[in-house]
Amino acid sequence: MPVAPKQTCRGGCGRAVQRGYCDACRAAGRASEPRGSAHSRGYDRRWQEFRRLYLMAHPLCADCSAEGRTALAKHVHHKLKLKAHPELKYAEENLMPLCEAHHDTRTARGE
Repeated sequence: MPVAPKQTCRGGCGRAVQRGYCDACRAAGRASEPRGSAHSRGYDRRWQEFRRLYLMAHPLCADCSAEGRTALAKHVHHKLKLKAHPELKYAEENLMPLCEAHHDTRTARGE
């Protein structure tokens, strides 16, 4: 029987797991912390409109551009986490446009 490819640990450590959380994140209690909805994390209607306008002004993934490739950005990434720095929510110097792959990678690494 074929085995499903490994995926990134949901705990944000970046380890490859068959599914869910790695043993270290589970032991650290990260598996029991629900992420919450986008709205509960601060991404309200005002953010959605800001995001739309930001991506219109910055349509290309910053990481792909740095690698010499071109890809459309799909996410607006906070360099300093919104949870720790809510005052920087709309600060453009704290934002970067990213494609889904680069956003997933940075988020998994905790960046």
